Amino acid sequence: MKQAFGLVRRPWGVFYLKNKISGEQKSLKTSDKFEAQRILQAHNESECQPHFNLSLARVYLNGADPAPNAPKWFAAVQMIRLAADQDWLHKATKEVSKYWRHKRERCQTRLPSPRLGKMKTDESN
Repeated sequence: MKQAFGLVRRPWGVFYLKNKISGEQKSLKTSDKFEAQRILQAHNESECQPHFNLSLARVYLNGADPAPNAPKWFAAVQMIRLAADQDWLHKATKEVSKYWRHKRERCQTRLPSPRLGKMKTDESN
């Protein structure tokens, strides 16, 4: 079967995916020849086996969408990477502490403690 897509390399080194039927070109955003060939092969295979695309998409979605109570590894890895940046860590710590300080202040001004109310009445007698 004839391949529907081909590779075009621009003078600045970026590879493009060219649809041989419509002539449409889409940037692959890579200058690595092997990566571009891998993407080209995946596009051509998806054209040859359209019935396979739906089942493959289901597999990807099941792996990408964890259960609500499952650990979110992407978030953990992202936080570990960000924690290495001292400036970001300092800003994040300040923002979190500011949030909790304001929350405590709102709770204290809204709901006076019952003990404090009793103590004030006892002092007046």
